[in-house]
Amino acid sequence: MKDPWGNILKRLGNTVYLIVVGAVGAAALGYWGPVRSFLERLPLVPSLLAVLAVVLAVVSGKFMVATRTLDNANRKLTDLRRQSALDTELIGLDGELLLLMPGLLTRPDRADAAKDITRAVLRRITEIWPSKVQRAYVLLPDKSGDFLTPWCGFQMADETMRRAKFQLHGTGHIAMGVAGQAFIHKQTRVVHMRTDGSMDTEEYIEFDTARKMKPYKSFVCVPMLAQTDDCVGIMCLDSNTDGTVFDPQEITGLLVALGARLATLISMYQSLEATLCKPSE
Repeated sequence: MKDPWGNILKRLGNTVYLIVVGAVGAAALGYWGPVRSFLERLPLVPSLLAVLAVVLAVVSGKFMVATRTLDNANRKLTDLRRQSALDTELIGLDGELLLLMPGLLTRPDRADAAKDITRAVLRRITEIWPSKVQRAYVLLPDKSGDFLTPWCGFQMADETMRRAKFQLHGTGHIAMGVAGQAFIHKQTRVVHMRTDGSMDTEEYIEFDTARKMKPYKSFVCVPMLAQTDDCVGIMCLDSNTDGTVFDPQEITGLLVALGARLATLISMYQSLEATLCKPSE
């Protein structure tokens, strides 16, 4: 796109150039007297002010463009730094998983080992948001496949681990809830607390109606998707200090990546259980 102010300045410069050349030419040909009289009659001060106004407008426009360009560059740099920090967190988590996962084979109590590793991963995940995310837990389908129930948690209340239960097939007396919807539709769901203390979705289930204050201002349910795109379970995180911590777009991508890592861990554990615990023929 052409710069209109640049065209104006170019034309103004050409005009000044022609005036100067014309004046010099008139002086050389002996016509300077009439030309000088003509120039002296021009409103010089208003003309100079007009030229100055044009120059200031152009400079101001250029400055605003430069400022916007710099702001955009700073925003992009900030986004790159934020993404780099998130990538670093994922690399750190991957390194921890590589150190922990052999425990699935070396420990005789494989179920406890799987939960210990998952709990360590959940602790590591909460540390991505220091002082904002304190609790996390994983829900898996029960043996019947009809319900989603807590399997392992980090700093979760025992009452929550006992009472949380979500229907997976949309029938029966137990609702699907946010976690059930996230599992069925394989979509990350973020829920926020309103100013009146209610949650901003009708799918929310209040398991403890006697509780006056909820222990969170927002929570997220993330489908743990395996490489086959099957949903292994749900990872839930909550925050009692920040109602928007899970809202940024880059955080959504990070949550999906975290869920995939947990899906790999739990799928490996389930495969080992199915293989090593299979009765010999």
